[in-house]
Amino acid sequence: MDAQGEDSVAMMGAQADGLRLQDSRWKHTRLLLACCCSCCFLLAVVSVYLFLQQLPAQKSEALIGPEKIQQFVDKPRAHLTAKWSSTDQTDGEYYALQWEDKNGFAFTKGKLNYQNRALTIPKKGDYFVYSQVSFRGYNIENNTHIIHMITKLTPGYPEPIQLLSSTRSINGEKHPWNLAIYLGAIFHLEQDDRITVNVSSVKQVDFTQSQKNYFGAFLL
Repeated sequence: MDAQGEDSVAMMGAQADGLRLQDSRWKHTRLLLACCCSCCFLLAVVSVYLFLQQLPAQKSEALIGPEKIQQFVDKPRAHLTAKWSSTDQTDGEYYALQWEDKNGFAFTKGKLNYQNRALTIPKKGDYFVYSQVSFRGYNIENNTHIIHMITKLTPGYPEPIQLLSSTRSINGEKHPWNLAIYLGAIFHLEQDDRITVNVSSVKQVDFTQSQKNYFGAFLL
């Protein structure tokens, strides 16, 4: 083969190598394009899914409306905390405790007002009523009964009605003792009913920390 033939063969080989290189680059380019398209497709699917997930929430918010939200805000509810008074020195079966209704964690909302040691129900309905009272003492010679109750006072009815009551016995303790009694249940209450927390001995109520004694109610 002469020199001219060899040059032709070399040229053809170079062209073949160039074509193979171009083909390889094109394959890589197509692979990258395919990956990009797949990613865009997945991103679009995820975006559509998230958008659809938001639709029920937006729909429910639209169904609730400002009137429903206002009704929830205006629901009668209250949480009261312990309040000691120097006048609380008398014991008795129906002795009503005093409560804090404004400061700290205490509050009253939705016209469920606290006055004269009682919560006054603003509208009839089913209410969850609850209370905890902590007691303490020492050097009890004989058996002592500690009573914690929630009482309802109804207009036009002369006697208080016990909604909840718990009695614990302290048997001749010779050392300091502590006891907490919790009460809670659902009751149907009428407008202007008044509920109070009563104890057998206010002198044995532990007023050292407000969170030890609390009283509240809320409309279901």
